[in-house]
Amino acid sequence: MKRCMNCMSEYNEQNSRCPRCGFSEEEMNGAQKLPEDILKPETVLQGRFVIGRPLSCSDYSFVYLAWDGVLRRCVAIREYFPGRFARRAGNEVVCRSGREKNLFEAGKLDFESEALKLHYNQDIKQIVNVYRVIKENNTIYTVMEYLTGISLRDLMNMGFEQMGISEKNVLDEIFNTITAIHARGIGHYNLSPDNIYIDETGIRLLDFGKAKYKMYQATGGRVIRYEEDYIAPEVLSGKEVRMNADLYSLGILEYELYTGKAIPYSNRPQRRKKPLKTGNAEIEREINILADTDSKSRPVSLAEYLKTAGGRKQGRD
Repeated sequence: MKRCMNCMSEYNEQNSRCPRCGFSEEEMNGAQKLPEDILKPETVLQGRFVIGRPLSCSDYSFVYLAWDGVLRRCVAIREYFPGRFARRAGNEVVCRSGREKNLFEAGKLDFESEALKLHYNQDIKQIVNVYRVIKENNTIYTVMEYLTGISLRDLMNMGFEQMGISEKNVLDEIFNTITAIHARGIGHYNLSPDNIYIDETGIRLLDFGKAKYKMYQATGGRVIRYEEDYIAPEVLSGKEVRMNADLYSLGILEYELYTGKAIPYSNRPQRRKKPLKTGNAEIEREINILADTDSKSRPVSLAEYLKTAGGRKQGRD
């Protein structure tokens, strides 16, 4: 028997394609244009985790589908790999030059620290489960729950009505989850529709960005890129950030969910001079408080805002 690197099911070696997903080894090896520095399929970590196809590739990390040979389940594994100053030597991750070694090592510690913080807060069911953190190949791997739901981005593109899901309920869940993580001293710092998943249990947050931001700040933005539409201005300018950077992202998401439109000057918020309009005065007030381009004018945390505002009306029209 052999294992499909696309869906991780087992099938007879005589078959040229996986009977479950129809994938072939030739497609994995040649048809996809993938970064040359990704771990090769069938690489094994800790004698237990079999690396499969890449799920996402960025300038900061790679995420792979993997098979846990002990618990016999699919997992997702994120590998610390800042590609601008790291390269692959066999399976090992090494710096391209000695001058950047300190940055690489500091980033590795931050990556590990953030992963461990999420691991120790797994009782918050709306964040992706981090099962363990692995040190191997001169880098850090985060073994996570493999989510099989749909991203908020895809849901927005497909239409909430088509999927039978209420955008109001999704937004309420996002607010509740951000309130919960802020209460633990955890900020997301990378909130966008791509990093919010919806499955049968509700919403799930992934791809937390505190470690990523610290590298962005340390390198003056040379190494890391952001999806600028949803990121607070102080993050993009490399200034010190607080958890209320998440409030800015929430305000942008709320505007987009209620209007179905991208926010004006989303990637150049300093040019946004007028209050955002939605046609609903109560919602407009909330959005303009949360998405204030001046971090000092925003509430310090979501809990503070909710307390000051007297709470949100759940599932508002």
